[in-house]
Amino acid sequence: MATLGACLGLLSLLPALSLPNYQGCVAKEATSLPYCDESLSYDARIEDLISRLTLIEKINLVSNGDGHVNCNMPSGAVPRLGLPSYTWLIETNTGVHSVCNTPGQCATIFPDPQCVGASFNRTLWKAKGKVLGTEMRALHNTGGVIDRDSGLLVGLTGFGPNMNIIRDPRFGRAQELPGEDPYHTAQYSTEYLKGMQTPDANGYPLIRSYLKHFTAYSREYHRQHYDATVTHFDLYDTYLPQYEATFKNANASGVMCSYNGINGTPNCASKFLSDIIRKEWGATDALIMSDCGAIQDLTRYPWYAANSSEAVARTLLNGTDIEAGSNYFNISAADAIASGLVEESYLDAAFKRTL
Repeated sequence: MATLGACLGLLSLLPALSLPNYQGCVAKEATSLPYCDESLSYDARIEDLISRLTLIEKINLVSNGDGHVNCNMPSGAVPRLGLPSYTWLIETNTGVHSVCNTPGQCATIFPDPQCVGASFNRTLWKAKGKVLGTEMRALHNTGGVIDRDSGLLVGLTGFGPNMNIIRDPRFGRAQELPGEDPYHTAQYSTEYLKGMQTPDANGYPLIRSYLKHFTAYSREYHRQHYDATVTHFDLYDTYLPQYEATFKNANASGVMCSYNGINGTPNCASKFLSDIIRKEWGATDALIMSDCGAIQDLTRYPWYAANSSEAVARTLLNGTDIEAGSNYFNISAADAIASGLVEESYLDAAFKRTL
């Protein structure tokens, strides 16, 4: 709900330019509809929007709308309601994933998080986050793109920091992470998010920030088929504290669930993990998006969902909201609902959390 407020509130900040943008409530098809009526509550506006969407439109809004696989997850558009496509995944771990608007007008690229983390400087960590948040907002407002070929626009949902714990120097992605200590990682990530989500003059966060990769993800080899055996103590002592601190102290907006599983359950279909975020930590509106292709992986070793419909049902029933990098939602979500594997209300709940 808060994300809808942030996104709709940004309408008044857009420059009066003929630029492509991701904003709802701009097209003539939308401006007269109740979901764009700022005098109504956010809840009322969301309910109005959902009531106007068909089942297929809702599916397309939480998946690659055209059915083509894309890890950045450009959603479907609903032109009849004035809803444009939106690209969810913009990396924000070392800089805003984008190309230069013009020569010399580029997003800042920072040293690897392991180097920045080694400064032990909270002020620096927060300043880095604020630079990224400011630049991402600017790129969004000026029609910045993540690459020339796709033309996908820079939005306001940044994925990063990467918060996994370095457990082995051979991990392969240690340079993406601030360190090997959960407390240190929690401090780094909390300040980083406070910077990225700094309120602007109107009280809206510069961007919305999402954490990766949730959780117990500390190896690359065979990562899509890895079932981590983790004790209850180790989970709460090593693999959850940094996320908990960032949700509670910096209002994280959500997570990307990781490829691996924990103790026999894949992370992108884990009621245990989604309940920790939304119930135990109180982040009731937190969004959970899959890593690239992780929903498709549910039909493979060692998870073995019977088919794509069962994989979709497992995903929605257990709290994951958006599928990135595979197209099982497009192919089979309608069938999963029609066959009774999952109720449409779970899709509605997932869609609400994207707003």
